[in-house]
Amino acid sequence: MSLPDLAAARIRVPRDVPADVEVHLFPLAEYQFLLDSHGHLLSPAEHDRARQGHSPEIRLLSHVLRRILLARRAGPAAGTSLSRTEDLIVVALAGRPVGVDVEKQQSPEQSELLLRLLHPADQRRLRGRPAAEVTAAWTRKEATLKAIGVGLQRDPGLDEVGTRRRPRAPLGWQVRQLTVPPAVGAELAVAWRD
Repeated sequence: MSLPDLAAARIRVPRDVPADVEVHLFPLAEYQFLLDSHGHLLSPAEHDRARQGHSPEIRLLSHVLRRILLARRAGPAAGTSLSRTEDLIVVALAGRPVGVDVEKQQSPEQSELLLRLLHPADQRRLRGRPAAEVTAAWTRKEATLKAIGVGLQRDPGLDEVGTRRRPRAPLGWQVRQLTVPPAVGAELAVAWRD
């Protein structure tokens, strides 16, 4: 069975993002069929691990999509990253460590909880701002922590994430907010090693 062309899912990234960094956004409903047709690409151990977590079908599909993208990639991918919501999957590939995060737009109550976890300077800057701005800041935070390789094991309040136009990341790392169609109702960010 041939591998499907997933080029339509590739997100356009800003010009200052290195050329080897690819980000793909998959609406679950449009790609769910791949689980049946290409689920065999994963080992039994991968199937078992995915079934042990939350939302096993989405987890399985995200790994299938990553496997297909890796097989189609022209150059090596030293870094890969996955992020999922209830109806979206994002896969990032790069020739360097990379992290990606997608979050559906948060309610004001949810964004207030996220705000408390951010760096004090980010909290001051974002207090009273729309929930979408807090959600965007959180995606920059989580993408950066994934790229570094620590995820949420590291205190998210240690480093500033800055703003959409002037993002901040720890020394040696970069992060950017990506544009997704408004109908998606989500925020998306990618981070990579400089």
